[in-house]
Amino acid sequence: GSTLQAIISVVSKGAALSEDLDEPSGLDGEMQQEREQEQEQEQEQELEVEQFLNQAYRRDNEQPVPWKFEESLRPGEGGSASLQQFEQSLAGHSAFYPAADLRLWKRKPLSFPEYMYASNNYFNRRWSGHRRLKNVSCFLEWVPQVTWLLDNSKPLDQEIEEAMSSTCQTCNFKTKVQERLEEMREQFERSWKLLKHNDTSDELKGVIIRELLEEAFDHKLTPSELLQDLRRYGYDTRSTAEATRAALTGGRSIADVFHSLFTNGAAGGNAKLEEAEVANYGITKENLWNLLVDARHRKRQRGRFYVAVTLNEAATIRRILHARRGKAAVDGASVGLSLRCVDTDMDLVSSTEFRAGHLYQKNMALSCLRFIDCKMQFTKNQVALLLRGTQLNTPYERRRWFEYMAMCKRRLVANWEDTPIAQLFALATEFHLLFQRSLALEVRRALASRLGGNTLLAVFQKFDLDDNGALSPEEMWCALDELGVASSADQVFSFFDAMDTDHDRRVTYPEFVRFLERTAGAGPSDGAAAPAAAEAHVAR
Repeated sequence: GSTLQAIISVVSKGAALSEDLDEPSGLDGEMQQEREQEQEQEQEQELEVEQFLNQAYRRDNEQPVPWKFEESLRPGEGGSASLQQFEQSLAGHSAFYPAADLRLWKRKPLSFPEYMYASNNYFNRRWSGHRRLKNVSCFLEWVPQVTWLLDNSKPLDQEIEEAMSSTCQTCNFKTKVQERLEEMREQFERSWKLLKHNDTSDELKGVIIRELLEEAFDHKLTPSELLQDLRRYGYDTRSTAEATRAALTGGRSIADVFHSLFTNGAAGGNAKLEEAEVANYGITKENLWNLLVDARHRKRQRGRFYVAVTLNEAATIRRILHARRGKAAVDGASVGLSLRCVDTDMDLVSSTEFRAGHLYQKNMALSCLRFIDCKMQFTKNQVALLLRGTQLNTPYERRRWFEYMAMCKRRLVANWEDTPIAQLFALATEFHLLFQRSLALEVRRALASRLGGNTLLAVFQKFDLDDNGALSPEEMWCALDELGVASSADQVFSFFDAMDTDHDRRVTYPEFVRFLERTAGAGPSDGAAAPAAAEAHVAR
């Protein structure tokens, strides 16, 4: 008994001692109480601010409007008998409208690709007053009639003219098209001049062609893909005899070599030979321009649409398609549907008739949807696609549209200046981006011949003369002069402005590394609910 009492006494003393240690006393206790009071006051202030801001946003008439699943998605809505009639009837569609018509109250819209649409339940254009915006978490890839699908790939000039003709109803759009193309051509000329500054020939040759095209097309090109372009727009700098001799040395038969010569105009055939053949190709400035604006790298289909839907609409569509698994999504029609996540592109559910389209078109739609959702973190490939999809707008128009949209989001949207989306508000067209990437390509080429076994950090520290961890404009001039890639103030400014992403007049090592990163290889290329019936409704 005495032993048990002794144990209880020791435990009690220990518990009391631990309570004394846990409870702050004196000055420490007062400081902790002050911190807790400050935290409570901050939380109360945040709640008051949120309540005040919510008063500025109207909520009337925001109840979801149901739409009939089959009637809204079937190709015959509005009596359409062809794709052209259907596209004309989309102007009065009961559930969706073009993303180019998405505008906040008293604000201007932004031009998006013609295949981008939004649900009325996501944002109704008829609403008045400021409104809170929903998140764009899911989208519907919609093919109203699979047999209507047509290849709609166009060269850049036709693509811009077609888009501007639909957006400039009262202006002289042909003049605007010409001005925009001249602006792009000017940036292309700057890129060509930069890459040729130490070369007096009138052509680009060898590996630089591959690197430039991969930066322009935002994916890694195989030798076969590259040769398809070079055989059309470039030329083999070797004679036919030299090309044939090289192919025979590689172990190919004479019959195979001559077959390639007559069909392709070159004696290629396998990966190694094709790689060697690429190194022997050259391309002139005019043919390089024609290649960059060619439709082959701008694949898209007519009759395929990408629709931003709400979470409730997505949940209902998913239930309907699951219930109709193994059957047609819409009775009596070949409607292709695929419900996907915006951030991950994960396929949630697809109809049996659905067939995937071109990756270029889908990835551009994904980038545009993330922009509509006010996302700011984009890969280099996504930024390039987003720039292509919105280059009919000026950088200022994109920025103001984005800032107004961000103000209507419930979640806090941080400053965009230090994020990848900042490029979209600084570069006018895809050829402005190409010039920026040409700058990086030229610095990479110069560094490759001068690293001499040193790390990139060691080279940066060598250029950092005052050892403050960043390059000033003067230090940048000295570095570029030593590398032999810039000889004038304008050229130095172009390099410095491209590297200084946060515009603080200094280039840090992370900015230096990001500037030199290659784009190629970062993304792919082209190449149990109730049964759904005709009266099934899709709510918000």
